[in-house]
Amino acid sequence: MRLCGIVAEYNPFHLGHEYHLQEARKSSCADAVIVVMSGCVTQRGEFAILPPSIRARMALLGGADAVVLLPAVSAVRDAEHFADHGIHTLLGLGCSDISFGVENMQLELLEACARMLREEPPRFQEVLRASMKSGLSWPAAAQTALSDILPDAADLLFAPNNILALCYLRALGKYASSEVSVHPVLRRGRYHAQSLTEDTPGASAVRRALLQGNYEEALRFVPAHMHQMLLDAFRTQSVPSFDILEAALLGHFRRMGEDAWDHLPDPSEALRNRLRHATRTCSRLQDVVSEASTRSVPRSRVMRCMMQSFLGITHEALLLPPPREVLLLGVREARRDLIGILSRAAQSHGLSLITRAGEIRRFEKEPWIQVESRATDLYALACGQPSGSLYTSGLVIQPPV
Repeated sequence: MRLCGIVAEYNPFHLGHEYHLQEARKSSCADAVIVVMSGCVTQRGEFAILPPSIRARMALLGGADAVVLLPAVSAVRDAEHFADHGIHTLLGLGCSDISFGVENMQLELLEACARMLREEPPRFQEVLRASMKSGLSWPAAAQTALSDILPDAADLLFAPNNILALCYLRALGKYASSEVSVHPVLRRGRYHAQSLTEDTPGASAVRRALLQGNYEEALRFVPAHMHQMLLDAFRTQSVPSFDILEAALLGHFRRMGEDAWDHLPDPSEALRNRLRHATRTCSRLQDVVSEASTRSVPRSRVMRCMMQSFLGITHEALLLPPPREVLLLGVREARRDLIGILSRAAQSHGLSLITRAGEIRRFEKEPWIQVESRATDLYALACGQPSGSLYTSGLVIQPPV
């Protein structure tokens, strides 16, 4: 069976995601599309607007055949590790094809950049060191070094989807043989578009409109058969209170002792010092992040560091390989056969597919499970729900529409 894999967040799911799923299936001629999706927390170090069960159901309604979890220890990471762990999971489930969005279709140039990142020739290392010494962050310095060696890549590397695509290709070079096929899909619209006036806005714009209560405006960019589900989620308070989460996050840092500050997951002492000062003087999260970020330490890195600390993700945990257990979140009713297919593929790759919440107890001593439990419990608190849902939530079985 031919399986095509996608790494996603769907925060929230919108028409652009549906288009990607359709194009991925078409271009790969896959028998099934498998999505590995972040859970309660996202790659940028923020809590998701909707719980993973609802986002998984939307993905299944939108064209995915099965959805598995990308746990917090893998999701709340820089683009390189986010992509690395996502690809590792998909290949471990037997995916022979991988699809991702791009801002342009220069796949050969992206593959050349990925090889450069893997091999790091002397000239690359020289420009990288000089750029970082000038104050650039590692991602910006790497882009500068790549542009120096591959001038045609200069514009290519300043687009978010292209950067992630580069990381996916790098991970494929690390884990996969040449038998894995890649299927880039040209993204329509801008990734970080904040306005809903565009034909195909990004998830950021849809998310912003939903949080502001502009449901009618936001729903124009969500598949019609998902409108009621999205509205019900907001009306039944399945959406977390971000004020509660913000207060809990800042409270965590204000009660930290000196020893805890020395063990933040981010190794930068300068960031630790700025973050310590900001959390003691600022009462709003956005002000803390603004105070702690710099030209070389972007806001996303600050948020990831804060979220990692909040969830108890240590620096040592970040050095661990991807988890060997994979939690199945949902499957289309017509494709229940995928449960056995994915389970056998996982076993052949040394992984374990968890298909029932109760099975998680077998692995509860694993560091990633402990972090995931904390993340889901904090998320449930912000939704006004009891704790322990990681161990009780059932598998989403999506019937035909």
